[in-house]
Amino acid sequence: MDKIKPLDAMKLPELKTRARDTWNTLNSWKGDGVLQPENFKCEVASFGDRRRRDTWIKALCRFRAMLAYKSCLDSWALLTITFTFRPDRWDYEYRHQILDEFLKYPDALEII
Repeated sequence: MDKIKPLDAMKLPELKTRARDTWNTLNSWKGDGVLQPENFKCEVASFGDRRRRDTWIKALCRFRAMLAYKSCLDSWALLTITFTFRPDRWDYEYRHQILDEFLKYPDALEII
């Protein structure tokens, strides 16, 4: 049986790109808002120093959880698509933090 190799930690430039892409998707969801770069910088800065990797991880996980919450169609899709983290997915190493962020919503358990 083949063993799955653990993924290396995501490098900071890719982490920043993934956070930005998720934020862009989140803020352009159904035409809710206008993308303004200064808003992105302020939101990321609310998690800490933007020069630090852990700040970007916190921002990415929060943005992914927010996107999962806003785009949730039903519990089946949430569990079988959004929260089915496989080792080959780029966000696999952050699955616990993303789920923790999602569970901060008051009705998160009801949705699941």
